[in-house]
Amino acid sequence: MPPIVRLYRPEDRAAVLQIAADTGFFGAPVEAFMRDRRMMQDVFVAYYIDREPEHLWVADVDGAVVGYISGSTGGAAATWGRGLTAATAAMRLVTFRYDVDALTLRYFRRTAGAVLSGEYPHVDLHDYPAELHINLAEAARGLGLGRKLMQACLDQMTELGVPGIHLKTTTMNAAAIKLYEKMGFELLGRKHTHLWDEWLPGEEIENLVFGKRLGRGMESVESGA
Repeated sequence: MPPIVRLYRPEDRAAVLQIAADTGFFGAPVEAFMRDRRMMQDVFVAYYIDREPEHLWVADVDGAVVGYISGSTGGAAATWGRGLTAATAAMRLVTFRYDVDALTLRYFRRTAGAVLSGEYPHVDLHDYPAELHINLAEAARGLGLGRKLMQACLDQMTELGVPGIHLKTTTMNAAAIKLYEKMGFELLGRKHTHLWDEWLPGEEIENLVFGKRLGRGMESVESGA
């Protein structure tokens, strides 16, 4: 059967979490910088599965999930939900339910330093409140599934009347950047980062934010609806 893109089902949870962890380090496994992949999954992925599954789409090849795109409409409810998800992960951390080693601690120290140094570009959440994250298993790349996933998410957000959507990436993700630009995303901001200096010495990496205005949402904002 040809690949299909469909809405997430509860039975897809394990596959989505695995793909996220298998691609968490610039397309490679997250263990490059975090020993316990459960922590990465809880911090970065669980929110979308548990609190906005209706905005999560998967790529299905012969009954196997090989990619996904997680969307969020943003707003106060999303901020509150992310806070609860982060609190759950923090509780698991302090109760020693994660396997934390020196490598993981270095990553978190580096992340804190990047935040304090302003290495993440600003996003105007009034114009671009929604967000998305997309991941494909290595074997599923180059099949056109990324474009299909993106289109499904964008169509849904447009139907919901969202004025705009954004995504975050880095200059290491050259192939995906080409896709984002083809899908109508524009670069909103860029900041040089030292977060990955220890793992990728010699690489000049920038954090990027792309955004796209969505037609129906724009009409709603302009009309005052």
